[in-house]
Amino acid sequence: MEKNKIVVTSYISPDLDGVSAMYGYSEYLNKKSQNVEYYINGFPKKEVDIVSEIFDIKLSIDDKKIQQEDKTVLVDTNNELRGATAIVLKSSGIQNDESK
Repeated sequence: MEKNKIVVTSYISPDLDGVSAMYGYSEYLNKKSQNVEYYINGFPKKEVDIVSEIFDIKLSIDDKKIQQEDKTVLVDTNNELRGATAIVLKSSGIQNDESK
């Protein structure tokens, strides 16, 4: 049986901060042997294309959907949503390094 997938995402049409956080945290969890994907909702800002091209980073931008059984991690959210991010992390069973 395959482990439930963890989906790392941010706000709609993210800027470089949002995409960097999604990509970086997904890579970190993958290196810890987690089944992780990131999901970019909408179209990223132009700055994302420029930096991706410079550093030859292939971003996965497609229409994949987050499934109900997937665990979701929100990154690069504003102050109003930071509490929601902590709740999502806790409910997904992922400990963030600051909580240790």
